Parts: sequence; C-alpha cells; structure tokens
Amino acid sequence: MDASQVAVLHLVSAALFDVELDQTKLKDVEWPKVFSLACSHGVAAICFDALERLPKELRPERPLLLQWMGVVNKVENDFLEKKRVLDEVVQHMERSNICVYLLKGQSLSRYYPNPLHRVSSDLDIYLGKDFEEGNSLLESIGARRVEAYHRHVSFVYNGVTIENHCMLSDTKGRKDHVMLEKKLVEIAGDEMDGRCGLVYPSNRFSTLFVSWHNESHFMFEGLTLRHLCDWALLLRCGFQDVDMEEFLQIKRSSSFGKLIDVLTAIVIRYFEVPVESLPEVLVESAQRIPAELSDKVMNDVLNASEENLVKKHRLPIKIKIDLARKILKDKWKFNEVFEMSVWKVLIPKVLSSFEG
Repeated sequence: MDASQVAVLHLVSAALFDVELDQTKLKDVEWPKVFSLACSHGVAAICFDALERLPKELRPERPLLLQWMGVVNKVENDFLEKKRVLDEVVQHMERSNICVYLLKGQSLSRYYPNPLHRVSSDLDIYLGKDFEEGNSLLESIGARRVEAYHRHVSFVYNGVTIENHCMLSDTKGRKDHVMLEKKLVEIAGDEMDGRCGLVYPSNRFSTLFVSWHNESHFMFEGLTLRHLCDWALLLRCGFQDVDMEEFLQIKRSSSFGKLIDVLTAIVIRYFEVPVESLPEVLVESAQRIPAELSDKVMNDVLNASEENLVKKHRLPIKIKIDLARKILKDKWKFNEVFEMSVWKVLIPKVLSSFEG
C-alpha cells in the first residue's frame, strides 16, 4: 500500500470514526495523488472533513485545497438536489397512497456523521405492489423512461436518475438468492404496510441488503472505498437492534457469508475501528480470515474506482462480452471468497442477460 492510499484510509477513519489524526501518516504525502484517489473512490468530501483538523502547515497547498473544496461543494449540492427531487416525487406518490421505500445511497447516508458527504449516483426506490402504478405516476409528472431492466425501470426527472425497483436482489441465474429475495420483500412489505410517503428501511433490512449489494459489486464490477465506508458504518451503528440469529442464519446459507467476514476484517484492520464497538460474533468470524486474503481483497478495492464502474457503452453484446471477461479475470474471487466454481455464476449470468 503506497503513501497516498494510507493517507486516504487514515483521513476516512478520522472523519467517520473520530480516529485521532496521526500526522506521520500525512506528512510529506503527495496531496494531488491523495485527492485523485479520494475522488475516484467517492470519498473526497469525507476526507475533507478530516483535512480541516490538520494544522495549516500539513494541509495541501491553497490551489489544490480550493479545488478540493469545489468537489465538496458539488457533492453537497448533488445530494441536496437529489433530496429535493426525492421530496417532490414522494409528495406525488403520497397523494396516491403509495409508500416509497428508499434504498442505497440516500438511505445509507443517515449512518454518516455528515449525510451530505455520502456520494450517490441516483435515487433508488421500491414501491412493492405499487411498482407499475409508480411507473405510470412518474411518467405522468414528466419523468422520462430511459431503461427497463428485469430488476428495475430507470427514469430521468429534473436531471436526476430514479431507479424504481421491482426486485430487491437478483435471482436471475442465481437460485441461491431466491430465499434472500423472499426475505427482503417480506421485511420491506412489513415495514411499508399501512403507510404512505417516505419510509427508511430498518437496520434489519439494511444489513442484509448491503451484504447482498456488496457481493454483487465485488463479483461483477468491483467494490470501492465508498462501499467499505457503508459497511464500516453499518457494523458500527446498524446492528444494535438486529436479530443476530436471523442474520447469521441467512449469512450461513448465502454466498456472501465469507465476504462479510473479509470486509469486516478489512474494517478492523484498515479503518482502525475499535473491535469492542462492533458485533462480537462478526468480529470473531473476521478474525479467522487469513491476513493474505483480506489484503488481496483490499488491494482489489484500492485498484477500483467510481469511474471504472460506470458503463462506457450501452451495446448489450459488448456489455456481455466485457462481463464474461471480467468474471474470468477475477475467478480468484469465486475460488477464495465465494468458494464456488466461477462457471456456476458465469454461464447463468451471461445467458440470462440476453433477456435484458
């Protein structure tokens, strides 16, 4: 791990978990590299929260500091714009007695010390049985449908992408996720029942959903530091009222079980989070993960970036070919983390994508 990576991780740890700043980890670093890495992982605004605590002589030079402040301002404005669009959409849904269950970035931001600094690319919502009615309502208020996928329909409204989900995980080509999808739908349905307007998922839902979402990213695209921040904050703040017996039963029966242990080991080692503040049973499992494996996964994370995760094209056949190549290139993940044959995922995933 180079000095820039160490600096970014230390700044994130200081900002999210109030870790005392160690000036030796930040002295003589190449701040342009630190800034570039933080931006590429969607954590520049989080790092800036810690940067403000540094003595002036250790901070980046003024031109870079101003550029960094500009990025922070953009992140905050993007968050507030998405929140404004969300509030407007929720108002329309509420008039039709539709409950809006908020997923992913905007939902997870409430776990952050400064929610405005959690980057998100779009708005993700789940309407349960009102999925189709929600699609019609979005179009009626001027949202433009841009993509239909088996898990969601995407719209653009006032410049913000909204993904209306009809599924909460992905069972296509993955029989092992059928029970997980059933459980997520059950939890969400119970929490939405008899309500309308905006609903934030419980910790019970979020811990399971993020576990699956991390698996999906790690398998097919790549995790970034932003995803690790989500998991670290869930570990610290999101398990207090979770039924651990239920969570552990699902963890044991799911392909993401070992990944949970690996990511927890990474959080303990690299984010400097005190183990006593984390769920004891997950810490015990994480401590059984070989350091070589957690280092290997962390290296994979650090070499990913937000930009690399964005599709540069929409041609279906090209997407399928690139997906197959990436899965085969990363077959070590299936062997060492998921403990399954790469073909078990590759063949169903690529073939199923022909159906969109």
